[in-house]
Amino acid sequence: MIQPLFFLCGRIQASIDAVFLTMVFYQDQIQNIAICKAVADTAVSFFCPDSSIMYWFFSRPDTL
Repeated sequence: MIQPLFFLCGRIQASIDAVFLTMVFYQDQIQNIAICKAVADTAVSFFCPDSSIMYWFFSRPDTL
């Protein structure tokens, strides 16, 4: 049961990465992107405890 959960969390993270890379590419309002990213990160860390917000901010500075 654990493996599918980790797979799902990985798919969610990949989707969020794709969305934010697209937003960064098309938007020039960086602050709004950062706020949306913080909200999304909170949701991911709630559903997938193994991926914390700190991990996101330190491992993916390019999406900020």
